[in-house]
Amino acid sequence: MLTAICIQILISWIYSHILEYSIHRWWLHNRERKHWFKDHFGNHHKLSRKHWMFDYRTHSKINPWEDREIKGLLFLAVFHSPVALWFPWAYLVLAYSVVAYYVVHRRCHQDFIWARKNLPWHYDHHIGNQSMNWGVRLPWVDWIAGTRIKYKGTPREEDQYNNFLGTIKRIHGIRSHSDKCQEREESSEVVREQPWSYD
Repeated sequence: MLTAICIQILISWIYSHILEYSIHRWWLHNRERKHWFKDHFGNHHKLSRKHWMFDYRTHSKINPWEDREIKGLLFLAVFHSPVALWFPWAYLVLAYSVVAYYVVHRRCHQDFIWARKNLPWHYDHHIGNQSMNWGVRLPWVDWIAGTRIKYKGTPREEDQYNNFLGTIKRIHGIRSHSDKCQEREESSEVVREQPWSYD
């Protein structure tokens, strides 16, 4: 019994990664599938490339009726639901994989530092070569298929990353300075309203 459960879990885990890789590579990046390609590559990749992994849609409220990624993941969960009748543990792993994929992928596009540190293969897919590194949760299918190409840590990436961080710090510094000026102006108004003020 325990052996059967372990086999179900292992096969389902392997299958979920192969499915993730395959859908990403041959469905979402396939120009012939215009609707999916336009949304994934034309919107998601464009935003992620332009804003260094940041996709503003990951910061909006989760809405399963409008989010195509959620719709696709729910479809996969429902499509695989007959597996639960014969192999319940396998289906639990598939359901877990759907949720894990969504959480990890969403986090990647909310926090570029976290993505660069924890999922460098997906970071490399967006910032480096967008025609490689198809795995999101783990890169082991990429290793086997020969599509894992490292970009993080190369001199070009380090230079681009440091320039981007410098820009972020300058923007934050400008905003911080303007916030401080506004605070001073507001505090001066408050001080002027006090009866002991000589302003």
